[in-house]
Amino acid sequence: MRSGSQQAQEAGRVTAEVQQAIRRVGGIVEEIAAASDLQGHGIQEVNVAIGQIDQVTQQNAALVEEVVAAAQSLDEQVMRLDETVSIFKASARV
Repeated sequence: MRSGSQQAQEAGRVTAEVQQAIRRVGGIVEEIAAASDLQGHGIQEVNVAIGQIDQVTQQNAALVEEVVAAAQSLDEQVMRLDETVSIFKASARV
């Protein structure tokens, strides 16, 4: 049998090991919290970037609509110019 003194020493050693393990776990929890905070900031930055991409995409779509309208207008003007040129050519032959 072990003496009470040996048991007390063993209990003290085990208690010290438990305290060290608790400190290590606390440190790990702090690291996880810091990493989570960084991840949260990263997610916010990604959300901002996605919002900016969406805004630019909408602007591009509006510009495409304007280009289509301008192209249609130019097409109509070309047709009228062709008609006008045809009239001049016909009158020049007479």
